[in-house]
Amino acid sequence: MPRAGGILEAFKRAEGLTGKGGARMRVRVNLYAGLRKFAPEGKAPFEMDVPDGIRLADLISRLGIPAEKPKILLVNGRHADSGQVLAEGDEVALFPPVAGG
Repeated sequence: MPRAGGILEAFKRAEGLTGKGGARMRVRVNLYAGLRKFAPEGKAPFEMDVPDGIRLADLISRLGIPAEKPKILLVNGRHADSGQVLAEGDEVALFPPVAGG
């Protein structure tokens, strides 16, 4: 569980309020199951401003999600790898490991 100051920092990262200036873009993010706790205010989907040309791995890091947690990565409904560069208006979906029977 993040400490109180950590929650504010995580929200700032998620909203793109920290870091250096430069061109910005907006993406939509949906976190599923156990990853939802990393969403600002625990609510997904949400939109966030990020630096232009951000990679999916960097977005995951900005949200405070450990790199090994998301197992299924989708951008605009298609499987993606963590090195994919995001574009304005992209929709990102992240899923933890899933099991079924």
